[in-house]
Amino acid sequence: MDESHIKQLANPTMSVRERLELRALEAVFSGTTWLTEVEVDANVTSGVAGARSPVAGWVQEGKLFAIESDGLKLFPRYAFDALGAPITAVREVVEIFEGYSSLQLAAWFESTSSTLGGLRPRELLARDPLAVVTCARAHKDEPMHG
Repeated sequence: MDESHIKQLANPTMSVRERLELRALEAVFSGTTWLTEVEVDANVTSGVAGARSPVAGWVQEGKLFAIESDGLKLFPRYAFDALGAPITAVREVVEIFEGYSSLQLAAWFESTSSTLGGLRPRELLARDPLAVVTCARAHKDEPMHG
């Protein structure tokens, strides 16, 4: 966390909610690597001359979500498999949490879950996607703390 964030957290006029939102935002951005569309495309279309970017279509189809920051769309590294394609379970989670903002989705993936044994959904996405989808359904049906 840089000095400006520390000053914001120490600001006595900031409400508890604002402080919690700032901490959540910091956790979302520091918990994983965030890729630009160019970086995602480089992984997917490397070596394919004239290949079109699939990223915009993936977002439109609900296979992926992005957070906008400084005019760039950023994609969480954990949402992609080893070949650079979106992990199927991400689409299912996006569908389950229909109406959630991208930041809310990212915060859910970053939050520890008792349903997942204290792990974060992003930590299990590649190796146990069914557990992540099951956790999302449980959370949506009956939100639990922790």
